Amino acid sequence: QEGFYYAPDPSSQIACSIGGNVAENSGGVHCLKYGLTANNVLGIEMVLMNGEVVRLGGRHLDAEGYDLL
Repeated sequence: QEGFYYAPDPSSQIACSIGGNVAENSGGVHCLKYGLTANNVLGIEMVLMNGEVVRLGGRHLDAEGYDLL
């Protein structure tokens, strides 16, 4: 989608993926200014290998439920 900005800038950006960044809470050279991945992601919607859709987090800060991000 347009209009989104992902601030973390890991040095492995050529070979890494968003999923890997979320799993490792990546940062990069700009993490002191913009924060780590967890500081820039409110929620995640992912599709598992069996086709099940899983939603973690929410659309706003302090969403109900467990803090998985």
